[in-house]
Amino acid sequence: MKIYELFEHEGREVFGLFMALRAVTQKPLQYFTENRKELEKFLDQFDPIHPMPGRAYLSNDYRALVNLGTHAYDLDDDITIKNSVLSVFFVRFLKFAGYFGSSTSSAKPTKFGEKVIPDDTEIFMLRLVHQLVSVQAYNSHSVHEMSENLEWVKIGTSINPSLALINHSCDSNAIRCNLNRNSMLVAGRHIMQGDEITDSYTLHFR
Repeated sequence: MKIYELFEHEGREVFGLFMALRAVTQKPLQYFTENRKELEKFLDQFDPIHPMPGRAYLSNDYRALVNLGTHAYDLDDDITIKNSVLSVFFVRFLKFAGYFGSSTSSAKPTKFGEKVIPDDTEIFMLRLVHQLVSVQAYNSHSVHEMSENLEWVKIGTSINPSLALINHSCDSNAIRCNLNRNSMLVAGRHIMQGDEITDSYTLHFR
């Protein structure tokens, strides 16, 4: 059974939540523990910090990703609870899969449902995963491709920390494009100096 098959009563929107799990598994645990102090600066923020202190803003910087947390009080109670439960599930899954190795209380994988007391590292990773689950709610973009019938077909969801900073407009002046694993924004019409660059968070109609 694949992990997403456990959510049989959920719709397609649940797949976007898995971006938090994927974001964590792109790096070893050592990366997060070594950068813990830097990442924790953004975990208790209810709005992004701009400009970001220190290094330049880069999309591949996990500080930029974690810094996208916003609208914390705008989520409905049921969604807040769902995100919290899912975060615990993801951390338990990582533990069961051996992601934590022998550096924590996870030296031996445990069975789902077994009572576990998380250690300090696991609690930190739980906070991080919960932040990423919350981040995707307002910063994810659909990825589409053109079908043989010249129709846009959704094939996935992504988070780009740079493009997520651009405001939405139903009549955007720029178009977001996906090329393999890269995302880019190109002008959809002439943009005058001083005009705000906008993007459509849904399908583009140009």
